[in-house]
Amino acid sequence: MIGISTSAGPRHYWHLWLDKNNYKIVEIDLRHTYFPFYEFVINHVKESVKNYDLSMHSTTEALFSENEVVRKAHQCILMAEIDIAEKIGARQIVFHAPKFIDLEGLKQQEDNVKFLQDVSKSAKEKGIQLLMEYPTKGPFTEKEVLKEVLKMFPDILMCLDVGHLVKVKNSIKEEKQLVNELSEKIVYLHINDSGDEEKTEHGDFGEKKEHYIELLAHIRETCPVKKAIIEINDEEIAKSIHNSIKHIFNPS
Repeated sequence: MIGISTSAGPRHYWHLWLDKNNYKIVEIDLRHTYFPFYEFVINHVKESVKNYDLSMHSTTEALFSENEVVRKAHQCILMAEIDIAEKIGARQIVFHAPKFIDLEGLKQQEDNVKFLQDVSKSAKEKGIQLLMEYPTKGPFTEKEVLKEVLKMFPDILMCLDVGHLVKVKNSIKEEKQLVNELSEKIVYLHINDSGDEEKTEHGDFGEKKEHYIELLAHIRETCPVKKAIIEINDEEIAKSIHNSIKHIFNPS
């Protein structure tokens, strides 16, 4: 159940790096991992990762841009990523929830609403689950907004980034309340040491280690989580976090 993001490894020749560790559940982070979509590269990657349980992190950072041209460009990118996921056997694609618009702003993007409804249904028919990642700020951090959004997109589920959640909420009580309200939709986790851009500031959760352990144990008990991806840009910290949480997800 516990996996690792390729963001912890080298940008190039990351498939060789994967061979050197014991993780078999892998999220290919297309933002940090060199993976040009040429057919010969796709075929090579497919062969290299055929024994892994794969997911992908989308590059569509501006999918909800107010600029329609930019929006449509990122729609095409997401469709291409779904096509690649199908070819290499990845079963989930994580994309970011909006940060800079509210729910009404999303509803006004009628092209995006229809696109996401259609593409998430099409992807699901291919065995690929689209996952909206809990953000670091904005209205889409609130459970009421997320519940409404998930009603709009019945074929999209949630990736809960626990570092983002801890950054946004003020207490373990608030964090657990959000988890409880969205429990049926949370099927995938990003686990990191902070909500900061660096994501290496606190090492193995730092002073909040017990806080994270309590939160993750609650999520494990409450939600139908299928994968917990350690999303860190430092291999040693990723290993340290893995050692801290493995008893929660893989009890002996």
